[in-house]
Amino acid sequence: MITRIKNTVGTHKKRSLIIAIVVIILLFVAFSGGEPVEEINELKNEFPQVSLKAVNELAREGNIALIGTVESVDEARLEAETSGRITSVSVAIGDTVRAGQTIAQIENADEYAALLQAEGSYEAALASNTGTTIDAVSTYKDVYITLDSIVRNTVDDQFSRPTTQYPGFRLDGLGRAPELGQERVAIENILDTLAGVQNTVTAANVGQELQGLRTDTVRIANFVEEIAYIVSRQDVTSSFTQTTKDTTEAAFLSARNALAGAIQDIDTALNDIAVSESGTSSNDAAVKQALGRLKAAQAAYNKTVITTPIAGTVNRVAVQAGDFVNTFDSIADIANNNALKITAYINANERDRVAVGTPVVINKDLEGSVSRVAPAIDPATGKVEVQIQIESEELTNGDSVSLSINPEIEISESEPLDVLRVPLPAIKLTTTTAYVFTIEDERLVAHEVELGDIQSDTVEIVSGINPDWNIVLDARGLADGQRVRITE
Repeated sequence: MITRIKNTVGTHKKRSLIIAIVVIILLFVAFSGGEPVEEINELKNEFPQVSLKAVNELAREGNIALIGTVESVDEARLEAETSGRITSVSVAIGDTVRAGQTIAQIENADEYAALLQAEGSYEAALASNTGTTIDAVSTYKDVYITLDSIVRNTVDDQFSRPTTQYPGFRLDGLGRAPELGQERVAIENILDTLAGVQNTVTAANVGQELQGLRTDTVRIANFVEEIAYIVSRQDVTSSFTQTTKDTTEAAFLSARNALAGAIQDIDTALNDIAVSESGTSSNDAAVKQALGRLKAAQAAYNKTVITTPIAGTVNRVAVQAGDFVNTFDSIADIANNNALKITAYINANERDRVAVGTPVVINKDLEGSVSRVAPAIDPATGKVEVQIQIESEELTNGDSVSLSINPEIEISESEPLDVLRVPLPAIKLTTTTAYVFTIEDERLVAHEVELGDIQSDTVEIVSGINPDWNIVLDARGLADGQRVRITE
């Protein structure tokens, strides 16, 4: 009986304790307005802070973000033009080569013998003529050698990177340094052309070729004259001593005299040709036949000697002596690695916002500018090719880089938007769906959207969004219905 009474008393005490706890909780809820957790969070200022911006503003003001590929401005991929065994490779990776330099050679004993025989036949046919045109051909070749020697050995001492597209004048150019650099580039093209002509000039065309040679010689002479004047006006410094100045002036004086003599030789040869053409050679037909055989032999021989059409650096050598190659097999890659360009592609609707000269940020810290915008859409990609010019030791031929083009032309507010683009952080991604967030009554509202083209830091919204919506700029870590605070 006593035990039963004790159990009853203990039970009443437990019930009273539980009832007291429940009452305390109810009172707390009543005084806290029924939202204890959110009120505490609000007091502690723990709601996520978000920023909003209108979709149409984001689409109009953003930079154009792209991925580009670094390439050399001048690049040549050399391939075999005939099959045979490689007898020699005259370069290695990293070597600097000039235009026309031999890179490799394929066995050519038969071709060389045929070339010698054709040359003999041609010379025999020419020997029956007066010899005037032969002398003129010799004059052409001698003058070319003179021009090439003066430019390479005298003029180029005053330039850094003289054979590139951006040569630098070493001395005080007296305000003419950019023009001198441009003229040096033009003269390099002239020498390349003359190098090809002097290998093919014949008695039949020497008169016409000499006329062009005279024009080019006068141009180079004027260039040398201008540099000689600039040298004479240089102040003597610790890096440009009086001895250096005297030596340079003497070299240019010798070059000027040599060029004057070359012009006189050309005029003499042209006069002799004019006199000889008053008569008619009975051997013209034989000369032409011999010339045809000679050119055919030269073409066959030249296919066995692989040369580079540009100056630059050897980036790759695909063969070695003893290898057998077939026609179109790769031999080597030559490029001017100092003069680089970056190729990228923009959407067709962005073409009107990008022009030559538009500034570009490369890899977030390098500066460049647009050098070319394709006039039409590439049918293969549906986009427009853009090229960016840059010289930087931090970039290497073949690199992939991030680009941010700062358009000079913003989209007018009155102009309709063809494409809506928003920052990637504004998109909430799940395994199957993408969302953007708006805010109603301080809570997030998720809107499912369809994504289109994705670039480095922006994405196209195809559907599911209104251009007038104010969307959350950073949706990472947020959820639908979550309470947030808006910040400016």
